[in-house]
Amino acid sequence: MKRTIIEIDEEKCTGCEACVKGCHEGALRMIDGKARIISDLYCDGLGACIGDCPVGAIRLIEREAAPYDEISVLKRIIPNGDQTILAHLQPLKMHGKTDYLN
Repeated sequence: MKRTIIEIDEEKCTGCEACVKGCHEGALRMIDGKARIISDLYCDGLGACIGDCPVGAIRLIEREAAPYDEISVLKRIIPNGDQTILAHLQPLKMHGKTDYLN
């Protein structure tokens, strides 16, 4: 399916980890000194990580990607505690993704 998802410009990425810390869905990891998306399933496509990147290495694009899987994301982040869950849910609410909130 075609959907909006992030793309990381590895040339620009400095490996600062700011986007990884800002991605409450757990879609980003540091691999070989660069931020990388580990699974399309975990990227909600809202781009909260874009504002965390100090060098503008992240942008939203539309491409073929597996559908976002909110249930898988929640299973991954629940062990991180209530604050992580709330941080994850806030952008969903701001972007009108209330189907996930329900």
